[in-house]
Order: sequence, then C-alpha cells, then structure tokens
Amino acid sequence: MNEEKIIKSIDILYEKYMVDKSFYNKMSNQEKIRRMKGILAELDLKKKMPYEDSDVEIIKDIFSFCC
Repeated sequence: MNEEKIIKSIDILYEKYMVDKSFYNKMSNQEKIRRMKGILAELDLKKKMPYEDSDVEIIKDIFSFCC
C-alpha cells in the first residue's frame, strides 16, 4: 500500500462513515501519514455507523503501514 492509496482510502472512509474531514484536510500528505494514528482514531470515534468487515481490513492495512 503506498501513501497516495492510503490518503485516497482515508478520504473514502471518512465520507462513507460521515466524518468531517476538516481535521486533516489542511495537512500535507506527509503530515497525514505521520499523524495517521490520530486520523484513524478520529474516524473511529466520530463514525456514524459500524464498520463493514471489508473496511476493517483496509483500516488494519493502513494502521500496519503507517503506525
């Protein structure tokens, strides 16, 4: 998984689970990767519905790559 794919996946997850992206929208891609733990935590705390199983796998992949 590369950085560009990770950023795109995070955007999709934030939209899908209806979480405001203003927390990380102004960050550069490097900052997003460095702060991914916090970005994933915000997604988890503010999601409007439970994760689908396929999304859990994506999140695990992102976490293992970045954190």
